[in-house]
Amino acid sequence: NMEVSGALSTALGSSAKLPDGPFAYLAAHVPLVLLQREDETSLLDAKELATIERPGAKQAFGALATLFIEAARADADASTLTSLLEDCRISGAKAEGLVAAYNQHKTGLRLGLRCATTSLPHLVDVAWRLDYHLKSNAIEKVNEALFFLDLKIENHTENKTLQLACTTAQLQDLVAKLKDAAKSLETAAAS
Repeated sequence: NMEVSGALSTALGSSAKLPDGPFAYLAAHVPLVLLQREDETSLLDAKELATIERPGAKQAFGALATLFIEAARADADASTLTSLLEDCRISGAKAEGLVAAYNQHKTGLRLGLRCATTSLPHLVDVAWRLDYHLKSNAIEKVNEALFFLDLKIENHTENKTLQLACTTAQLQDLVAKLKDAAKSLETAAAS
């Protein structure tokens, strides 16, 4: 279920009072500005909006942009959005135009939100291999274990693998540091 603030509800209600033509133009073009396919200034300067005052056009732009972003963030479907618009006193052709524009650009809006979100990459899998060197060309006996680690990391739309090689002592040091970090996290979560 999608909820909006009282301020957004009021702004949407005010926007619904715009004439049908300018409202439909904004409904169709606001998602394009959000997807960076159009420029906000050129949208507000469009001849289709010449019949309304600039502050009203800016307020409607802000309200519709916020509506599209919030709907995409909530992954709202058409019926949820229609219900929300009815609560904001937007119905008929205006509501249908908003829902159609949202449905047409929903995937792009959600992808844009995903890319705009800031988060650190996270570890999703670890694979390892142990190689044991008995001897080398320079030295007769080496007898050394070498661990190869593949750390699979995921970040928004990108997956990559970080490869490491370490000796037994280096691996033990890494494991000890990870255990210390886990203990610190548990302590912080408990307090």
